Amino acid sequence: MKKGNSKAKLILFFVLIVNVALLGGEDDLFLGNRFYFAQIRYAGNWDPHPGAAHEILHFLSLNTSVDPMEEKKSVDPASDDIFYCPFLYLAGGGKFTLPDAAVKNLRRHLERGGLLWIDEAEDEGFRESVQSLVKRIFPDKNIERIPGDSVIFYSFYLLPEAGGRRRIRDYIEGVSLDGRWALVYSRNDLSGGWVRDRLGNWQYPCIPDGERQRWEGIKLTVNIIMYALCDTYKLDKIHREYLDRKLE
Repeated sequence: MKKGNSKAKLILFFVLIVNVALLGGEDDLFLGNRFYFAQIRYAGNWDPHPGAAHEILHFLSLNTSVDPMEEKKSVDPASDDIFYCPFLYLAGGGKFTLPDAAVKNLRRHLERGGLLWIDEAEDEGFRESVQSLVKRIFPDKNIERIPGDSVIFYSFYLLPEAGGRRRIRDYIEGVSLDGRWALVYSRNDLSGGWVRDRLGNWQYPCIPDGERQRWEGIKLTVNIIMYALCDTYKLDKIHREYLDRKLE
C-alpha cells in the first residue's frame, strides 16, 4: 500500500474516532464501530431504489465480517455528517446538481481517504451531471475506465463482472487519487439488481443475461464496499500466491 494512501486513511479514521468521542451518549448519530451505508440526498431523484440498501446491508451482515447498521443513512453532502462515513453512495437517474458547499466537502472527504460510489439507475442526463460534478470536485481529473486487474475486482470476490439490472457497460469507471480509486462510477444500475418486492421476489429482471448478471452485480457491489473499507491491502505480497492459485 502506498504511504500516501495509508496516511490519508489514518487521518480520516482519526477524525471519525475523535468526532464520535466528542458526541457521546446513546443518541449518537454515528457509531464509530459500525458500517453506515451513507446515501447522499439532493434535489432530484436521489433514491431510485429505496429498498436496495437494506438488502445490501443484510447480505453484508450474513456473508462478510462487516458489522453494518440495519438501514441506510441519508446524508446532506454539504454537512459535516459525511466525514463520519468513509463510504458514500450517490444514486439517481436524471439531471442533478450539488451546491458549492457539498462539492467542497466531497473534495475534502475523498482527498482524506473516503470513497464515493456513484450508481446510475437511468441515464436521462445523469451521466452529464456526474461528469460535471467530477470536474467541479477535481478540475484536473477525468472519469476513466477502471482496469480489470484493479484491487476492486478481488477485494472480496475474485474478478466479478460488471453486472447489474441492465448491461450498459462491461466495465466500471472511476477517478484515481495517488493510485487509489476515490470515486467509482457504475452505469449498470447495480443497486437495481438488489431490489425485492413485498413477497421477497426480485422486482426487476436483469437484461440481457438474467440471473447470472444479477449475481455478478451483487458480487461487484460487495467488492466496491470492501474496497472502500480495506483500500489496497490485497496488493500486499502476502496475498499474491493465494490469489494466483485461485485464478488458475
